[in-house]
Amino acid sequence: MSYRILIVNTDYGHFLDQLYGRNPALSASSFEVQQKARFDAFFGVNDFYSSNLRKLGHWAIDIIYNNKFSQYTWAVENGFAKRGLTQQEITALPDNWLAAVFVAQVKTYKPDVIVNLAMESVTSEILNRVRSAVKLIVGQHAAPITNSMCNLSEYDLFVSSIPAYVELFKSKGIRAEMSDPNETLGKRIREAEMQKIPYILVLGEKELKAKTVSVRHYDKGQLGEFEIKSLIEKILKEIGDKKF
Repeated sequence: MSYRILIVNTDYGHFLDQLYGRNPALSASSFEVQQKARFDAFFGVNDFYSSNLRKLGHWAIDIIYNNKFSQYTWAVENGFAKRGLTQQEITALPDNWLAAVFVAQVKTYKPDVIVNLAMESVTSEILNRVRSAVKLIVGQHAAPITNSMCNLSEYDLFVSSIPAYVELFKSKGIRAEMSDPNETLGKRIREAEMQKIPYILVLGEKELKAKTVSVRHYDKGQLGEFEIKSLIEKILKEIGDKKF
């Protein structure tokens, strides 16, 4: 079975400045040409997810959410914006404009899955606008949790790299798994759809310092922050009561 997968990410501002500064004509090029120039730079995550997902038979595309030049060009090419803005006018486009273009892209591409590598910028408030049209929303984050990420209610699955907490929960007899970094993203998505794993834990620098975890239940949504000990006691009690 194949999926339509949209991967959304952001780039560092100085990288975009260098990319377009080296090629002044790039901002006037097509969306496809701008995307190719970006990924030919092989910077960061690049297009490694989408290119490998396509090899597995899935439809996949990348969006660089904060690249105003490529996002404006996409909006023009798809009838969501008028041609003719200057470079200065494009760089001055507000955050709510970026959100509107992202929503338009989701409605145009009709993905089954959104993989959000830009959780700080593409917030749950934005994802809520497309939630009904998407089967699965995956967040990936391995940095401190910021204020814009306090609401994580729209996510179905998180991918991160906190092995210590997985082992702690296993030692208490609670089912917990660390996704295999060698597994393909497509396989992780299929498994997430098939398994209704009750609790998803998100940890950032704040939580690690406070020895807490941010907890989301697959059915009840965001539950807030818990101390590890109290969360373990809660889950063990629910296991005993067979509430899920």
